Amino acid sequence: MTKLNRTIQPDYHTIEGVKFINPEIRQLDNGIPVYSINAGTQEVVKISIYFKAGFWFQKRALVATTANYMLKEGTANLTSAEIAEKFDFYGSFTGPETDSEYASYNMFALNKNFEASLEILNDMLQNPTFPEKELRTYLQKKKQQFIVDSEKVETMARKALKRMLYGKNHPAGFSAEADDFDTLTVDHLKDFYAKYYNSKNAVIFLSGRITDEMFASVNKIFGSNHWGKTHETVSNFKYNIESEKETKALILTENSVQSSVRIAKFMPTKQHPDYAGLMVLNTVLGGYFGSRLMKNIREDKGYTYGIYSFLADNPDSSYWAASTEVGAEYRALAIDEIYKEIELLKKEEVSGEELTMVRNYILGSAVRKFDGPFNLIEAYRNVYEFGMDFDYYKNMIETVKAIKPQTLISLANTYFTGSFYEVAAGK
Repeated sequence: MTKLNRTIQPDYHTIEGVKFINPEIRQLDNGIPVYSINAGTQEVVKISIYFKAGFWFQKRALVATTANYMLKEGTANLTSAEIAEKFDFYGSFTGPETDSEYASYNMFALNKNFEASLEILNDMLQNPTFPEKELRTYLQKKKQQFIVDSEKVETMARKALKRMLYGKNHPAGFSAEADDFDTLTVDHLKDFYAKYYNSKNAVIFLSGRITDEMFASVNKIFGSNHWGKTHETVSNFKYNIESEKETKALILTENSVQSSVRIAKFMPTKQHPDYAGLMVLNTVLGGYFGSRLMKNIREDKGYTYGIYSFLADNPDSSYWAASTEVGAEYRALAIDEIYKEIELLKKEEVSGEELTMVRNYILGSAVRKFDGPFNLIEAYRNVYEFGMDFDYYKNMIETVKAIKPQTLISLANTYFTGSFYEVAAGK
């Protein structure tokens, strides 16, 4: 046996590319599209059923998330306890997700118990009762958590920033209030469910070790007829972005020892050819632990334990933001340093060594992001919502590998100019 020499650095290799498995696109007999990736070594499958029923479509606060959550709280045939017991017996796991555009229910199941688990999932999606007692219990817990979170400076800053960017009437800028938890009713949920949870408004993502028999089960249970209260295709709502004229806000609190800082600016959307380059630029600035913001404001100045920046995407827009919590006495200094780092990106080219580090980080993250069928289908779903496919990731990887310092400085001067939206909450 050869003894490992720990004084010699292991070899490493530059990631040349990522292997994609394009989903197979089929339809159930009733027209529901199914995107499936058949891969993996374990006898496990994930099914996600998506409806255009995110908070983009709600007319009152909390409806979209609550309606989706309450699907598991009881059906015409099973109580919530019976649903949980049956899924536990079959070794299946389920959970809801709700974002701006879509509400989904996800289920992981063993192949041998897939159809039995699917029958329960189908009962939840087609026969929910939204029981009053369970609704009130859920809302009371959520209200208590909401009240606690609302007193945190990071929550204050986040809400204020989104309102400044989008306006209070836009779904991305709107915030719930504590009273909304008391006024939400079963009828509100039933009306929302009846409008958006139907076969015409559904899409299915399937991944794992998929057999023909399993697809046949999906078709039998979800595709044999049109189901739901309505059979109309849902179109996206269009909202006006009404950014506030005032670009800076200071929210003072008495008891906080920290200040939460948010700085943001609108950027091109995910479909724009400059988006991939901006993602690289953001990584340099604040997108990973070795970023410039982290080195400056955390390591050199000691103003914070952590600072990050990111690109956020909505159906109608994207924005860049930097976020941190700092000691109250360092708030103004930290804000100044963020702007200084932005200005450096516009004046000085990123060094070859730093750009290599960022490339390796992004490509390494991509390898993890596309590892296995569940991650692959999730990555596909993330771009499907924006009308794209795996070509988005392929182009992004090629951009990361080929981008030059001159391109980054050009992007910085194009998109990081003019005024920024700035919020600070705390002392």
